[in-house]
Amino acid sequence: MAPGRPGPGSGGSLTLAALGLAGLTAPLAHAATQTLTVTTFGDPATSDCPAAANPCSLREAITIANGDTNDIISLPAGSYTMAQGVLPSITASMSFVGASAPSTVINGTTGDNGPLFFITGGPA
Repeated sequence: MAPGRPGPGSGGSLTLAALGLAGLTAPLAHAATQTLTVTTFGDPATSDCPAAANPCSLREAITIANGDTNDIISLPAGSYTMAQGVLPSITASMSFVGASAPSTVINGTTGDNGPLFFITGGPA
């Protein structure tokens, strides 16, 4: 199995580089609306970004960034486990910034061995 590629069966590991998300950005017409820092490696049913006292999941950060334009989602080094399956579709222009491809990993199970990310919109 190639590094950063989902394996057969019920789950797999993806790196930001394998997803094509390392440095994923759309041309910035103006500055980012906000930076959302993911603070939990888990996938809780609810989280409360960007409140500093509460955990911020990757799932919640994507949901919030979909409502803005040019948000930055910061992913500190670690392995993020997406237990709830497919992440929300990416429908707005946003950037994902990880520590590095080998040290920022997103793991997940979609049930059908499909992708965790769908990019469905953004500026034309």
